[in-house]
This record gives sequence, C-alpha cells and structure tokens, in this order.
Amino acid sequence: NMLRKIGKWLLITALAFVTLFTTLYFMISSSIPNGESGQRAEELTDNMLASLNFKAYKKLSSISWTFRDKHHYRWDRKNGIVSSTFDKTSVKLDFRTGNHEVISASSSNRDSLIQVAISYFYNDSFWLVAPFKIRDKGTTRKFVETDDGPGILVSYASGGVTPGDTYLWVLDENYRPKYWRLWTSNVPIPGLKFEWKNWKQHKGAWLATDHPGPGPLKIEISNLEIN
Repeated sequence: NMLRKIGKWLLITALAFVTLFTTLYFMISSSIPNGESGQRAEELTDNMLASLNFKAYKKLSSISWTFRDKHHYRWDRKNGIVSSTFDKTSVKLDFRTGNHEVISASSSNRDSLIQVAISYFYNDSFWLVAPFKIRDKGTTRKFVETDDGPGILVSYASGGVTPGDTYLWVLDENYRPKYWRLWTSNVPIPGLKFEWKNWKQHKGAWLATDHPGPGPLKIEISNLEIN
C-alpha cells in the first residue's frame, strides 16, 4: 500500500544519507597532527601577525559585517559593545558591564535570546578575526610541518562558548593563512578544511571574507565596514 511504499522510500533515503555522510567523513576527516611547541611556533606566530598587521588591527574601533547573509553586527571594539540582529531579533551586548539588552524580540524568552546572541557573536566574529586571537588567554601553539607549508596548531583551553577547540593554520610564503582545519565540538567532521580567501586591507589590517569548504560548504562575510 501507499504507506508501506512511503516508509520504504524514507528508509532508502535515510540509508543513502548515512552512507554519504560516512563516506565523506572518512574522505575529508583528519586527526589532530603532532606539533612542536617552543621557539619555531612562536616565531611563525610573530610572522603571521606581522603579515596581517596586528598593530593596525588593535587600533580598529568599529567593525560592521553580515555573516552568511543572516546575522548582522556592529562591533564597537573600543567600548566592548555589540549590536546584533538575527531572526527578527535585535540584541545589544555589553561585554564590559555584562548588562546585555534585548531591543526587539521574535520570542518572549529574552534570557535565551541573549545567550543565543552571545553564541552567534563568538562564532561569527571568529570567522573574521580568528588570526588575531591566536595568542588569546588560554591558548597554546605548536609548529607543524604540512605538505602545504608551515602550520601553527593552536588550542583554546578557555574562551568563547566551546573551550577545548583546536585549529591548524597553514600559511603561504608571505605568512598569510591559506586555510585552517577545525577540531571543534560544533563541527561533526574532525579536521574539516576551510580556505581563507579574498584578503583585503582595512585601515592597515588584513581581513579575509571568503571561506570555501568541501563541496558546497562555504562561510561568507559581506557588508564589511571598518571605522
């Protein structure tokens, strides 16, 4: 009967999806490489930060951008205030005082919306400024020699919303990141690779806005404005 046919079709579809995911998992996943902490790792980190003009980045007072055409931000770095808009919700985050405020909401659960806004901001800003956070408190760095060039393996013991995450930056001949691999709790495939492309200089600091991943996966940042 019709219900049996539908059930059979759903089962076949589910099995095909599981097979595809498993195949992709083994094709593109990778384990965390061994690295060497110490002088080489720190010198390579110095070179990367110099190539991106970390000194200029620290002077940026305001950054506005859109993440994947869904989340919109204006980040007042000088005062630690973020204006965030997503899913018909506007939130003002004040990281200096902790007095966050929901301006307009798509639901009545305002505390939950603030936590969502904080989580979104940590993730979405990281895709823009992660290279400059390589020496944040709680980080460790190791030098890794890869087939594509020298790399820096950085682990975050604290900070953000998913402490324990690890990333491998692979650099080009100018010490600018070509791509990174991620071992994070919110990405189901370990070692997933995303490129860092479309580098442009903003008030002296270099920022990348295009991050193609495997297949159709892509993280894109648009409407970037620096003040």
